[in-house]
Formats: sequence, structure tokens, C-alpha cells
Amino acid sequence: MVMIPERIRRKQLDNRDDEGNKEKGWEFGANIIGVGDNGREALHCLLREGFEGVRWLGLHRNPQARYPIGVDVIATYGSWAGIEHVVLPFGGGMPKSVLQFYRYRKRFFRTGKPSFVLADFSESVGRDAAPVAAADSHAIAVVAIPSLEKIIAPNALDFVEARLYWRFQSLCQHTGVVIAMDDDVPPRIGEASSKAMAKRQSDFVGDLLHAMQGGANAALHWQEVEKFFSEPRRWGQCSLWRAWSSEAADVRSAMADARRVLSHGGALKAAKRVFIMIAGKEGEFSLMEVQDAMDALTATLGEEAAVMLHVNYKRGGDGGVRVNMAVHKEGKESGKVEY
Repeated sequence: MVMIPERIRRKQLDNRDDEGNKEKGWEFGANIIGVGDNGREALHCLLREGFEGVRWLGLHRNPQARYPIGVDVIATYGSWAGIEHVVLPFGGGMPKSVLQFYRYRKRFFRTGKPSFVLADFSESVGRDAAPVAAADSHAIAVVAIPSLEKIIAPNALDFVEARLYWRFQSLCQHTGVVIAMDDDVPPRIGEASSKAMAKRQSDFVGDLLHAMQGGANAALHWQEVEKFFSEPRRWGQCSLWRAWSSEAADVRSAMADARRVLSHGGALKAAKRVFIMIAGKEGEFSLMEVQDAMDALTATLGEEAAVMLHVNYKRGGDGGVRVNMAVHKEGKESGKVEY
């Protein structure tokens, strides 16, 4: 039986004007790492939201890459590929930029708080650095993976896809939770499409952060989110989710687009756990519309599927509704990846 929480709180999405918000933000806290051009674009989007209590870090091969004010940047000189397998302090000979990252993380990252890593595996720096950056017990990697269907269940992979496969395997081996995004219809080509993907990744993380801001009064608590994303999990295997973020004029249309993407390969139909966040301007949609969309969704899920639903209302801004959805199917698809 599908379990949908009865408690849906009407919480303002943008709470920057609340008194004491800065202290509430620091009470929560998070670390966000943007890797390469994709991560830089995602950080641009997230910084516009005015989060408090967040440590921002950019990893980029170009030391002249322009980042927003407030983002610390480490230039990823040398090869980071495979560094995640090295056990410290026996890491002699590794690039200085990697050691600089480890020192930075130890000194500045908020311990015991979630770390989100945003990257695109179509970029070489994303493939090489994301597994290193996400090798943390509290890390959630929100990554764009081209040709995801082939990577999850590899068959006849060409050289480029094989390299993607092995780097993706390494990410899943060293990271607790991986949230993968890819829309194969149409293929992602061009700068505009790459920026659109980065925005989807930042929207997913941003809406989650908004829901968890506010300390004891937060609509979602990190512990319950982490537990839902992480369990059940076997030793040496990550919890792999497929996700999508869609915007439309109404809940039904946004939900339909998310369902379309996540139906690829039968992922949605076989899902054992589904995480959904619905966000939009207050007055743009009603809880009745949410219930209708959820009824249509749950009719396509198995009886044992568990669903975590969160609804957020925001002040001002543009109209429209955004649906963030992630699905998880228990069992092994390939190697050490549990999806």
C-alpha cells in the first residue's frame, strides 16, 4: 500500500524576511560543492535564493572561472580520477589541489551536516572530481548523467560510455546517496540545454534546502530526509535515485512531465520509494490539485511503494508550479550500484 504522509504544512518557501532567519539558517547548515561549468551555473542559481548557513565551494579546472561573491574556489590542477580510492594519510604524490580540498573540507565544512555535490558527467572535471568531492558519509551527489540507461545496465558500451560507467561506479561506491538526472528525449546538446540541466539540479537542491531551513520549525528535517533517501542500503553500495525537476503552469502538467522522464526504462513503475516536492506561489495551486495529481501517480505505482510528499508555498516571484520527483528501485542493476 502506498503511504502518503497526511501532514502537508503550508510553509513559505522564501523565508528570508523572517526574524531571526540567520540564526535559524545556521542552526540547520549545509555544504554545497559545484563542480565544473555545471556546478558553477548551479551555484549561481542557488545563491539567488539567499540561503543562510551554507558553505559554498567551487571546483573548476580554470582558476579564472568567474563565480559569484561568497563562493570559495579551488582550481583542480592535476588528475583527480581515482583519488577517491586513496586512503589518507597515505596519499603521497596526489595533486596539491586535492590536498587543498581535503584541508578546506576539514577546516571549513560543517560537520554532521548535509553536503550536496552538483556536477555533470558529460564534463571531464565532473567525472574526475565529483567522486572525490562526494566521498563523505553525509554527502548527496546530485549529478547529470548522459546515457543513464546504458550506464545503469551496461551492455555494448563504446569507449566514452565505458569511461562514464567506471567513473559513475566509483561515485556510487564512495557516496551514500546519488541522485541522477538525465532526459534522453531530446538529447542534451548546447549551452542552453546544459544550463537548463544545471537549473534543474539547483531547483531540486534549493527546494529541499528551503524546506529544511528554520531549525525546529522546519517543514522537513534532515534526519528524516536522509533516512528516506539512504535506507535500505547494503554495505559498499550507494542508494541510487533517478530524479527530475519540472516547471509548468499547473500541478498536473508539471507532474506529467516528471512522470514522462522518470518512466524511461520502467523506473517509475518499478519504484519502491518516491520522493516528491511540489513548490509554487501561494494561490497558484490548491491542495485539491495536489491530491488529484498524487492519486493519478499512485495508481501507476506498486502496492508496496512508499511516498514522501512535501508541499511548499513561496512568496512573490513568478507564477507556475515546480515538481521535484525522485524514484528508487531496490535491487542491483549493475556492479556495486544499487538502484
